[in-house]
Amino acid sequence: RQLLFASGQKLSSQRAQETERLLRGRDYLNDAWVVPTRYDAAANVVDLSVTVRDVWTLNPGVSFSRSGGENSSGFEIEEKNLLGRGIETSIGRSRDVDRTSTIFEWYDPNVLGSWWQLDLDYLDNSDGEVIAAAVQRPFYALDTRAAYGVSGYDGTSLVSRYDRGVIVDQFAQDAKRAQVYVGRSPGLRDGWTQRWFAGWRYEDTRFERRPDLALQPA
Repeated sequence: RQLLFASGQKLSSQRAQETERLLRGRDYLNDAWVVPTRYDAAANVVDLSVTVRDVWTLNPGVSFSRSGGENSSGFEIEEKNLLGRGIETSIGRSRDVDRTSTIFEWYDPNVLGSWWQLDLDYLDNSDGEVIAAAVQRPFYALDTRAAYGVSGYDGTSLVSRYDRGVIVDQFAQDAKRAQVYVGRSPGLRDGWTQRWFAGWRYEDTRFERRPDLALQPA
């Protein structure tokens, strides 16, 4: 489903080479080859062999550090090829001097076998939460003629200001962002491609001082 050609279509060496580059760009593949194995001159048909080499995709991780008298720790489990469908997902938990976070991420580069991409992120923090989502159909190949995308972000947090390692003030932050874009291209022409983008972006970040949380240096 991630090949730039299908059975019965007209094939060019450029498209076969670009397919190799596309597959090599996947985190769960180490290498990829697209090579012809048979050519029928009478029928003008070529058989291709697509070979890929995958990598180990389940990545558990644990971290711990200490700086300035404070400990930071975390753990994460990441899978880069869920159920063999190229989906990247991870879940983890981290703790540092500012907050404790539970993190969930989901990225599908080929939703239902299409060229649409879905990216979801959720952070449940001790001082707020972050929700982010993006759906897009990018210029996935040099000859792609159109691209579309929409994304949104909503996050709250508590920001601390320090003086010589001591919290002296805190304020709440509420950030919202949204973006929509479209792209157009005439496609691949003489080895070159041109792309034009138009879009709309909204960004609103509000800060609120918390007198009830304001602190004075010790």
